[in-house]
Amino acid sequence: MFSLKPRAADHSVYLRNSYSARCAGGGGKTGNGAPVIQWGCNNARDERWVFEETTDSNGRTGYFVRNTYPGTCMAAASHLDDGAGVIQYACNGTPDESWEQMPR
Repeated sequence: MFSLKPRAADHSVYLRNSYSARCAGGGGKTGNGAPVIQWGCNNARDERWVFEETTDSNGRTGYFVRNTYPGTCMAAASHLDDGAGVIQYACNGTPDESWEQMPR
């Protein structure tokens, strides 16, 4: 579970893990394939994320989660493998970049 800490100016949010109280970010790395990691929240620009709504061909609503710096999207490192990491990748609208909100 994570919490969203909104920033009013640019509509971005910090993704903070509810257990560790650490934020999701790029760890200062900006290239395609760089991992999304948790790190102590320090208001760094690579900790800011914007949720952009999208609808797939089956009518399901999802979100592209775009990092405000460097502008990459949160993506699954492998489309189908369990245990695959979460990475940053140039936003291109592919299904591995679309995230759904699921009920608990």
